[in-house]
Amino acid sequence: MVVIDQGFNGYRDIILPLATQDSLVQRTVSVVAALHLATERPDLLRPAEIGRSAIIARLRKDALSGQHNKIFNLSTWVTIILLLVGETVTGTQEFVMLFAMLKSLVQHSGLLVDTSPAACQFLLQQSQMFNLFTPPFLDSAHGTVALQERLDNYFGFMSYPAPVGSELWNALAILRQAIYQARDLYLQETRNELSAADRIRSVESLRLLLVDINEDTPGMHAFVWVYFLAGAASSEPRHREFFSHRLKLVYNRTRMRNILVTLDTLEQIWCLPEGQNWTHCPAILGRVLVM
Repeated sequence: MVVIDQGFNGYRDIILPLATQDSLVQRTVSVVAALHLATERPDLLRPAEIGRSAIIARLRKDALSGQHNKIFNLSTWVTIILLLVGETVTGTQEFVMLFAMLKSLVQHSGLLVDTSPAACQFLLQQSQMFNLFTPPFLDSAHGTVALQERLDNYFGFMSYPAPVGSELWNALAILRQAIYQARDLYLQETRNELSAADRIRSVESLRLLLVDINEDTPGMHAFVWVYFLAGAASSEPRHREFFSHRLKLVYNRTRMRNILVTLDTLEQIWCLPEGQNWTHCPAILGRVLVM
């Protein structure tokens, strides 16, 4: 859930203690954990899905109540972020609605006057992570607007102290550069600016940047978004194999089922008729939260 689980981890250090005091957060933590464990414990899946549906129904009810104190509070903010994490666990399509809720809440985060600075900073960083990775999978208009911003403004979620030149520093530097290159590739795709040869060159540039990222690289699970965007632009079999194989490695490590849907989505993209752009394809968009 974090890029590097080293030192401070807001999920462990802020959210779990909050779950011992807040029944909604406690239930959400339990539901998301059960959804993840269901890969090994199938008996947990049905009750976890029922629990998730009940939490989402409550959020919708609170949103329609018009009572700000029921909507703009720490408990709701944490719950929405946890449910979005749950979307990477399950690979379902509730992320579209949850992301809209998150954006609304962040716009009113100034109302959370009783939230500690550390909790607010962590939740803002996690929210920015979703603000970076989610829009391209809503529609090209959302994706274009979000990704034209200065990307460094989103990168708080991967801020870790590391000596220059260390393995961790190098991995994070590659991740940032890869996100920039994948962003540029996506924007050029949405505008149909790339010739076939230029697209192949751009994808190959990303492949070369990522070739040394392996199962033991710190933060290896954080490259899913990059792998997908590069894979979606790939036309050559060697590129498609490279990026799909990298996604499978991440799945083997994390067991996040959104990656399985992501792989299936890539297959659909590769089967689109020549000239049909996936960034404008309703059948592709809104299927899965890729991160």
